[in-house]
Amino acid sequence: MTTILLAWARECPIDSKRRLWVTLAEGEANAYLTSLLRKHRMAPEAAKCLRSLAGSDWDQLSLGRKRYVLWSSMRGAASELLRTGMSEDRAIAALDREIGTKCKWLLQREQVGGLAPTDYCFFPSPEWRRPLILDVALATFLPIGNAYWAWPADRWKF
Repeated sequence: MTTILLAWARECPIDSKRRLWVTLAEGEANAYLTSLLRKHRMAPEAAKCLRSLAGSDWDQLSLGRKRYVLWSSMRGAASELLRTGMSEDRAIAALDREIGTKCKWLLQREQVGGLAPTDYCFFPSPEWRRPLILDVALATFLPIGNAYWAWPADRWKF
């Protein structure tokens, strides 16, 4: 099966590879956000209300930076949750603001050349069990290693 997938990957258009990368990365970011929301006893469905995740600033970040932004922003949301007597609505609003602010800050730092690709980038821990589909993709269609986490798909040259 690997031989067939590798042969298919050689013929696969670059745009298809990028779409696969973006789809996998979006799924990973959503799963990470869901786990953070659950950890703080907030409804995972609240992620659908976050306008900042639909903006162009969010789309320009690598998956590792998205994970950093979510983790860091969740700290502000958890603080707001406690400060407001456990108001989940206020905490989600704070999360949305924090995500937008942190995305802009990272992009500005990147534009002035103040960031290396792995700065403010959260890679999964070594004990994290990678989903099988990601293993297959990285072994065949996307043989890019850690660039999967550290580079936005639209900037990668296959």
